Amino acid sequence: MELSHFGAKVIHPPTMLPALQKKIPIRIRNSFHPDFPGTLISEHEESSKPSLVKGIACIDHVCLLKVKGEGILRTVGIASRIFSTLARKEIEVILVTQSSSEHSICLAIAPEHTRTAREELELEFRVELHLGQISAITVETDASVAAVVGEHVQNIPGVTGKVFEALGRNGITPRAIAFGSSDRILGLVLSQHDLKKAMNALHDQLFLSQQKTSIYFSLARV
Repeated sequence: MELSHFGAKVIHPPTMLPALQKKIPIRIRNSFHPDFPGTLISEHEESSKPSLVKGIACIDHVCLLKVKGEGILRTVGIASRIFSTLARKEIEVILVTQSSSEHSICLAIAPEHTRTAREELELEFRVELHLGQISAITVETDASVAAVVGEHVQNIPGVTGKVFEALGRNGITPRAIAFGSSDRILGLVLSQHDLKKAMNALHDQLFLSQQKTSIYFSLARV
């Protein structure tokens, strides 16, 4: 469901709910290769050596909506008002992060909702903007979201380090970082022109590096 939310189009998350509630396994098959076993989604891990990361997904184009101001930390209910305002216009928030050092809340939303979202928030916080409690509501364009998904991926030592090592080695700096409440997601907001390079780097680091190590030791023994 996390992978689907962040761009994987194989299965729609709500269609999984009845099977999830009844603990019914789901097998995803490839109609072009009917003999291939496909992917099994079940309650229990079948592999004796479960992988730390199950997959990487991305949303190619998002915009970052930032609400900044020192009043954010001192005022109760700012976040609630932001989400309520966007919900009234049926604007989905893809990812959210909050920074105490910068006194800001950062929201990733679809580009087509950017103008409406900004106008509605400026109207909602017109008093706070006038008093200087909120200094600005800004929009950053040309962003993308990459998501690293796995069971308890946030709590497994080394996964976050590998992610940032891969990005740093390729000169990629995330604009924002978010951990999901389910402990299964590490979300990264990146510049859109860095997305393809970031996905390749993450795939190589998280999935291929172990295979390369195994091959190296096999050759060493020979």
